[in-house]
Amino acid sequence: GTYTFDGDEITIENDSFCETVAPDSNPVTYTFEWDGEVLSFGDNPADVCIARVETLAVDSKLAAD
Repeated sequence: GTYTFDGDEITIENDSFCETVAPDSNPVTYTFEWDGEVLSFGDNPADVCIARVETLAVDSKLAAD
């Protein structure tokens, strides 16, 4: 997919999986926070792609270099 950032917001412009399972689900914007170890996304009740909502609801622990 394609996305853009603006401050603490990420806009997912094109997510081909979500477009297939939930037509008209793009674009969508989420807030996010990175604490140096965990990437967290805010809720977006307007997102109709349940797979994306469930995926982003889980904090993503990434290896900090």
